Amino acid sequence: MFWTRNLAGELSGAGVAMYLCALALTTTDDPEFFIAGSFFDDRFGISRSSRKRGRAELVERGVLTYTVESYNDLLTHRRVRRNIYRVAKRFQQPEAWAAPEAAVEDKTKAGKVARLRFRVRLAGAQQRAVPPFGTTARHSGGT
Repeated sequence: MFWTRNLAGELSGAGVAMYLCALALTTTDDPEFFIAGSFFDDRFGISRSSRKRGRAELVERGVLTYTVESYNDLLTHRRVRRNIYRVAKRFQQPEAWAAPEAAVEDKTKAGKVARLRFRVRLAGAQQRAVPPFGTTARHSGGT
């Protein structure tokens, strides 16, 4: 939707940046996020004004919706409000695609590789093993 409906061309740089940030903060299973100013500044480096402008564009175009969450902070005993943003379904990232037979094949290969690595480690350990009790290791050295 973002590309096919030319939304990318209609948004300002701040709007595109906020859309990409929204995708980075959400998954298909959990499309909601909230913005904590200091965390957002440290992680993405987008100014507060650009963040507000981009967020407003996305809400205006239906890419983001929001609800206000209100709760009592147990440490400060103050009422806290924050906006919880949700990426609209049609603008969410699609789930990663993998062919069903490829997934089975990958598991089979992984099992074979793990067994091979175990055998190599076992063989290496047997070569470095201490000689059995009652035998002596001979050292052949020069004079």
